Amino acid sequence: MPGNKRVLIDESSSDEEILYVLGKKTLQHMSMFVQAFSGPFWQQRNGDEPDEESSVAEIFLLKELCSTPGTLDGEKILDLLKDEKNHLPVMEALRCLLDYDLDIADVEGGLQSEEEVAEVRRIARLLRQWGKIATEERSKASKKAKSE
Repeated sequence: MPGNKRVLIDESSSDEEILYVLGKKTLQHMSMFVQAFSGPFWQQRNGDEPDEESSVAEIFLLKELCSTPGTLDGEKILDLLKDEKNHLPVMEALRCLLDYDLDIADVEGGLQSEEEVAEVRRIARLLRQWGKIATEERSKASKKAKSE
């Protein structure tokens, strides 16, 4: 995934924590992405709470990234993304948006140009990769915790 993420090593930690960091272009367009998905997501979720089958990422999405059930909190998301340590969990949670039966025409309907549509699609493609990275990192952390 070269070019889509930066990997930083946090040497202040004895474990040399790996941080996956969003690029400037993605951060610049994240507000537009959240706005595009917010309405269709709200219509789909209709205020439902997470159930016992919800993943950690979906619970984070519904409990932390929504100001009210079914409403994405764009300000909070952008605020969380100011700290690079939040990039991976936020992107993993936003990746859950792709699991909902959202009408992509509704998502893209409020966008003003083909460039905006292309950017929202690019970020949606990246979310799948970020979700995979997050799953791998959680698995590594679990194995490490079990071995200690």
